Amino acid sequence: MTFHVVITRDGKLIEGLLTGGEVHVAELIEARVGYAVLGDRGYDRNEFRRELEGNNHRAVIPGRRNRKVEIGYDKETYKKRGLIERIFGKLKEMWGVT
Repeated sequence: MTFHVVITRDGKLIEGLLTGGEVHVAELIEARVGYAVLGDRGYDRNEFRRELEGNNHRAVIPGRRNRKVEIGYDKETYKKRGLIERIFGKLKEMWGVT
């Protein structure tokens, strides 16, 4: 199971979506325009990046290590993933989610 979230810059949860495995998160990103989408290397797919661009989102996703051409990303914004990880930690603590 994977839990995808939309949060504000200061860490307030706006919306969450619990999916099974590799389910695409289109429901969360199509309903919004112009967001910075932070994801780990697992989200690094050309198709996903094009979809984000099509919705005027900014992909803040590092490239996979095996990419032939390195992909740039905003490293300062990516540091905010720590905030997201802390939110998940609190959820796991409160609800016994693993």
